[in-house]
Amino acid sequence: ACTLTHTIFEIKMSIQASETDILGCQFEEWYDYFENDTLKSKIIHLDSEFMKYLTADGVYLPNNVKQSEKDYISDDEGIIPIEQSDSNEGVDFKMAPDIIEPILSALRQSQRGLFIKLNWSAPTDASWLFGNSVRCRVIDDVLLLLKSSDRIVFDIEHMFKNCVGSSRTGPDRFTLVLRNWADLNPSMEFRVFVRNKTIVGISQRICSIYFSFLRTERERLSSLIFTFFQNKVREKFSLTSYALDLYIDRKQRVWIIDFNPFGDPTNALLFEWSELIALSNNELKRVDDEAGEGSDEGELDEFFRVVASDQDTLPDASGSYRGPIDVHLSQDFPKFMDICKQQQNDSANDEAVDGIIGREIS
Repeated sequence: ACTLTHTIFEIKMSIQASETDILGCQFEEWYDYFENDTLKSKIIHLDSEFMKYLTADGVYLPNNVKQSEKDYISDDEGIIPIEQSDSNEGVDFKMAPDIIEPILSALRQSQRGLFIKLNWSAPTDASWLFGNSVRCRVIDDVLLLLKSSDRIVFDIEHMFKNCVGSSRTGPDRFTLVLRNWADLNPSMEFRVFVRNKTIVGISQRICSIYFSFLRTERERLSSLIFTFFQNKVREKFSLTSYALDLYIDRKQRVWIIDFNPFGDPTNALLFEWSELIALSNNELKRVDDEAGEGSDEGELDEFFRVVASDQDTLPDASGSYRGPIDVHLSQDFPKFMDICKQQQNDSANDEAVDGIIGREIS
């Protein structure tokens, strides 16, 4: 009993990401090394005043940012008016030019809009504001998403909270990442779990959807993933344990979407963290360059997990987020909901034409 308790304790301790792991997964730490294998991005360093603005109460524009021609903020149509900061009592905030100008420049240069994130997280929990999208086309969109997201607040205030033995409260500096928007087929997104420079598990990334063909494609997909990992990532990334988000396009090219710490706060998706630790400790893993070839079905079920049926899907994480109470109580709320529904219908029609589900990178 003592041995079992000790083992369980060790596993629980092992799934807490370390300070080193969290710092190493910041976007700025890895982007330059993998620039040719990920989406083109621009990194902006944020000053302390802007960080105070992000965590301040209320949703408002800085008083030196002119509101866009849209009367209301959403992806395409008006929903909720944004206040200028000079209309908020006690608020007098101006964004620095070296933050405003790169954002405006990137928006002008982008053909399809931008996807934004801070050092680690994207404001996907605020996607309900734009009809379940986080595509940014004007600077208002950027600021509203950042100001409305609990994920962004977590990055700023709580990222190191559960690190064992760490007294750090934040990174050395915060960054805003502007990524070119891409329409991704959600069936081709995967999270690859790496421990001690060895892949110990692969999970379907979007677990709220059942893709019937994935199960029979696992052997081919795992071969692509392993080859890419061995040739492009294994000896190049600074950490030895991490969760790697990958995307496989129609030409079978593999792209890096993000690096995440191995352990909390990263989502283990179709695994449990204790399972991943056990898989690596018991050597139930792939270590050869040709992993995936000749695998039997049972081994693939253990190692490469996909949603098995419509009944086995997991709840969509974004569905757990709701609008702030002042929006729900607003007299414009029925209009807000009508616009969201219309945007979702329009989006579905566009996807049917394209033959691909457009989704933000996360």
